Amino acid sequence: VLIEYASLTCPHCAAFHAEGYPALKPYIDAGQLAYVYRDFPLDGPAYRAALAARCLQGEAYFSAIEALFVNQRDWRGGGSEADLTREISALTGQTEEEYKACVGDTAHQETLIERYNTAIDLGVDGTPRIFINGEQYAPTRNWSQIGDEIARLVKKLKV
Repeated sequence: VLIEYASLTCPHCAAFHAEGYPALKPYIDAGQLAYVYRDFPLDGPAYRAALAARCLQGEAYFSAIEALFVNQRDWRGGGSEADLTREISALTGQTEEEYKACVGDTAHQETLIERYNTAIDLGVDGTPRIFINGEQYAPTRNWSQIGDEIARLVKKLKV
């Protein structure tokens, strides 16, 4: 089981999704790795983006997360609230009204804050934080090495 704590405005998290996640995908698709994404927003724009994504289900959710990371430089700088609304809603495939409803949903806000506080209790203090089978993973050179670690663990389980 791999758990990722990420902030949608974190450049290092975007790097993980560009370099590390592709190395995990074959193991996820083969059912050898359970991947869990958890929001740990580090600022207001990341919090709003996470709330917007929470309204989406299944593949639409993961597509929105991917679009937000890929286009992070375009929207993470903030700007006006209207700019942020327009940019995030376009990237998540929502209308501006749907985006505003998601961001304003108090149940989603409470859940996200509760999960954030739980992550802090677990020792998460920044992003990205990757845990593999409960142990924090820290790459020695780059995120693409994470595939080697998963391959090692899969092989170990087959022995």
